[in-house]
Amino acid sequence: MIAWTPYVRNLLAWLLCGFICACENPRDSDIVSGYVEAEYVYVAAPRPGWIVRQTLREGDRVEDGAMLFELDQDREDRQLEEAQARLVRSRELQEDAGQGARKEEIDLLEAQLQAARARLDLAAAERERWEKTAAQDLASHSQRDAAVAEHRAAQAELRVTEQRIRVARLPAREHQINAARAETEAATAAAAVAEWELGQRAVRAGTVGIIDEIYFRTGEYVQAGTPVCSILLPDTRKARFYLPQARLSEIQLGATVEVRVDGNPHGLAARISHIASDAEFTPPVLYGREARDNLVFLVEADLEDSVTLHPGQPVDVILR
Repeated sequence: MIAWTPYVRNLLAWLLCGFICACENPRDSDIVSGYVEAEYVYVAAPRPGWIVRQTLREGDRVEDGAMLFELDQDREDRQLEEAQARLVRSRELQEDAGQGARKEEIDLLEAQLQAARARLDLAAAERERWEKTAAQDLASHSQRDAAVAEHRAAQAELRVTEQRIRVARLPAREHQINAARAETEAATAAAAVAEWELGQRAVRAGTVGIIDEIYFRTGEYVQAGTPVCSILLPDTRKARFYLPQARLSEIQLGATVEVRVDGNPHGLAARISHIASDAEFTPPVLYGREARDNLVFLVEADLEDSVTLHPGQPVDVILR
């Protein structure tokens, strides 16, 4: 039977503590220095202009579709008004091309038709009278011939007036109608483009995230394609570290590593999501705990719980 003397109990306690510490504290060879990285969306101005309004500040959370900033839009407003006016005009011309003459023009021709009919009736009566008198030798044949000619002229005038009315009621020729229709379609497209251009003056967020940095503010002029602000995407933080080529066999995609930061005694779990296929030289800003090979490979591990970490923050990656 073992005698549990104070000396034996102290020795066992010391050995137990040493075993626990050995389990909790990794070896220096298992630790690789790295830093936290994240993904950003850089929101640029689609068109040049003056920034007239900004609704968010750095650190604000944004939702998809939230207004970020607005550019001046006086020019685009005028262009849209012009395009819409051209569209209204082209539609009216197209409608007019399919209707024929106006009602007032038809009424005028109808009045001329009535006059032509009255003239024909008078000419018919005169012809009949002069033919009777000429047959009785009471009038000359020249007078009869003049009455016959007048009757024929009245008939011709009536036919011309009737034809004018029929023509006036007809729509425009087919190619004119097609041209008017094409003009309306072009005006519709131009109005849609003008409306789209106006919409480009108000820039909205296309994703959920946090405003990380604002590069241009209200009152400043920005060129097209120049980022105005950056959005930090949520759940995209990852630990980046460089591993010497001799140690590549120690890791694989999908493996879990532990990430530790200063001031946090508890490590964070991270899953290796990327291993570079090309080697590169060790970046001079990274200083490891021991001398490393000059040839290293970039490795990325997605952090499972990274709310408290900030991009650029140095970390230690434990490979065991």
